[in-house]
Parts: sequence; C-alpha cells; structure tokens
Amino acid sequence: MSPYVILSVMLVGLVISLWAGMKKDINVGLPTFALAFLGFVFLYGGKSSNLIKSLPVTVMYTLIATSIFFGFAAENGTIEKLAERVMYALRGFGGWFVPFSCLIVSIVVSGLGGGLFGHLAFVCPIYWQIRKKSEFSGLLVVAAAACGGNIGAGFSWAEFGALRNSFVVNFFSPEVAERISNWGNIIYPLAFFGMFVILYFIYGGYKAKKVVVDKPTPMNELQKKNMTLILIVSALLIIPGLLNMIAPNDVTRWLTSRFDIYTLTSIGAVVAWIMKLGDTNNVIRKKVPWDMVYMVAGVNVVMAVCSEVGLAQMMASLLSNSMPLWLISGIMALASCVISYFAGFAVVYPLLLPIIAALGAGGINIGPMLVACFSGCNFTSMSPFSSGGALCLSSCDDPAMRKRQLTTQFIMVLVITVIDTVWCLLPCADFGFHFFM
Repeated sequence: MSPYVILSVMLVGLVISLWAGMKKDINVGLPTFALAFLGFVFLYGGKSSNLIKSLPVTVMYTLIATSIFFGFAAENGTIEKLAERVMYALRGFGGWFVPFSCLIVSIVVSGLGGGLFGHLAFVCPIYWQIRKKSEFSGLLVVAAAACGGNIGAGFSWAEFGALRNSFVVNFFSPEVAERISNWGNIIYPLAFFGMFVILYFIYGGYKAKKVVVDKPTPMNELQKKNMTLILIVSALLIIPGLLNMIAPNDVTRWLTSRFDIYTLTSIGAVVAWIMKLGDTNNVIRKKVPWDMVYMVAGVNVVMAVCSEVGLAQMMASLLSNSMPLWLISGIMALASCVISYFAGFAVVYPLLLPIIAALGAGGINIGPMLVACFSGCNFTSMSPFSSGGALCLSSCDDPAMRKRQLTTQFIMVLVITVIDTVWCLLPCADFGFHFFM
C-alpha cells in the first residue's frame, strides 16, 4: 500500500484517538496501540514483534523510576511540608513579590521531587488561598505553577528534565543529548522565568497585596529522612555534572556516566523502602502515573509506524523545499504550541523530534528547531484543556471564577503562542545553544 495512504490513515487515526481521549474520557493509549498494530501489520505488512521493539523503554522507565522514588515524599507528606516552609521563608517581602513567591515554591517543590505535574496537587490549593488574600489575577496562579514547575522539574537531574533527555536520546546521539541537557539547565529556566515576568506585568502582578503566612509545623522524623535522601540523590546527580562542565577530567566523566537519573532513582527507591519511608505497594499503585506511561507508549508506537513509513523524511523534505529556512523554527514553535493545548509533550516530542532529526541530517541547524519544540510545548502546558492546566484550574474552590478563567486562561495561552512563535523566528532564538552544541 502507498506510504501516503498509510500515513494518512495513521495521522487521522491519531487525531481521532486524541479526540476520544478528551471527549470520551479514555486513555489515549488504548486506541493508539490498536491503531499502530492495525496499520503496521495489515497496511504496511510488518510483524507485530518488530513493532513491540519500538516501545520507548527509556521514556517509560524514566516515568516509572522517578515517580516511585519521589512518590515516597508525596506519600508521607514531605512535598507538602516543603511547599509550606518555602512559602513561609518568603513571607517578608512586599505584596508585589507574592506571585514570585508562588513561582519560587513551584521551582523548589517540583525540582526536589514534586515533578512537573505532580507538584500541582500540593501547591495549587495553597496558591488559590493566597490569591484570595493578596488579590492578584488567578491567571498568575496558573503561570507561577506552570513556569515554576517547568524550571524546577526541567533541570536534568529532576523528573521532567530526565524524561525530556530520554526522548532526545531516542532520536539523537547521547553526546547531543548531554549537550542539550546542559543547555536546558541554564537557558531553559531563563526562558520560563522571562515568560513569567512578561505575564506578571501583563496581568498586574505588581498590584498584589502582602499576605500573612502561618508558621508551618516542623517535619517529622520520617519526612526529615526522606528530605535528606532526596538531597543526597540530587547532589549525586548535580555535582558531578557541574564539575565535568567546569573542569572535565577522567574522574568527573566516570562519575557523570555512572550517576545518572535511572541508576540513582532506582537505588534511592530501594533505600526508601529499606528506611520504611512509606507504603511501597501504595506508592507503586498510586504515585506512578500508569495512565501516562500507557499513553506515552501508545502514541510513540503510532509515531514509530509513521517513521517506518517515512513521515520524518517526507515532512523534512516538504519543509526544506517549500519554505525559507528562517521560517521553519517558527512553524515548529506554532505546531508545538497548538498540539500542546490538548495533548502535551507525550504527543509533541515523538511527533516533532524525528522531523527535526531528519532536517538536521539534511544540514539544517537543529538548535532553533529544538528550542521551538521544547519551549512551545511547555509554554502552552498551562492550557485549561491540558492535564496540567486543568489540574491547576480545578484546585480553585470558587466555581464562578473557574468558569470565568476557563476562557481567560485559554486567551493567555494564545498570547503565549504568539510570543513564542515570534521569538522563535528571531535570529537570537537559540541564544546559548551554540555554546553547548
């Protein structure tokens, strides 16, 4: 059968699967797995055993290992205590700083185990209560949680940073992935901080009133042990990498190659079990996002079929031959932003990264395209129709405000889309990327 027919069937089926996931409340992985096997076996003529080999094992294990390790902290209340303590520590600043306090709390909590989406359940209810007292825009609650979560969890040693890098390893060499990781530790956080500052002024965050925060109760012994374990694992991930950047040598290279997120979180989870920091079975059942693991696997298998048929090469040829090079990164940003309104990184990364890899193989600079893919997808993760944006909005205990903000939050995401697309069209969009690439 013609590759164009197979691709059309797969892409239309993917859109229908995403629609079913949103409208019928089913896991997108269910229809996408069926679609992938039907397309690969009956239309393409491949063997199902070959398709199983395309499962994104690295991505899936990253989701599972990090969720189990940090799940103990969520289970025993360490994450919630951490959020309260950081907010209390920032109480002395004026009202204008309150939205920034929320941003900092999200950075710390997501970076030390809360995760990009996982931390929202702990911090967003606190933010909405603070917003009531401080009287700043509810849109800044979402912006602080989303931008702060992306900064904290986006570091290479944190949950989402490790996940992003595992996606990159699937399409680029480990050396490129390492350089992208270094870039992501510096420029990526600055980009999200800059976006928050823009939204802060657009939505009048400087008009916020000062609030009084109650002193949090001390951590119990279990929580102190868990916090110590998280800090030790984080240090083992961060310090060797920093030393290798500053003064690379055989020792730092050895440590960096051994002390990765997969090894340390796996060992750390066993240590947490030995220390009895929580109910291990409960952590595995409830703290691992099995629905996301299944969804990521399903969408990736569909994209593996598309890649086998030649989607990346076709799109790369179309983009490189039909439009000027300076416009490609803007198209990537726009596509990444729009898809992320509803689907998120689980769809964006496996869809766009192979296309970027094919364009890079043709001699086009991958820097601006990767910036466009990563920034666009995560800037618009605060859409009210995405899992993160919806979770944050659902934490608001005022039904009338939730209804109003559903529209204004989507308008904010449209504004962000315009800002990001225009930025990615600028020659300086990949600022800092060449230092690492």
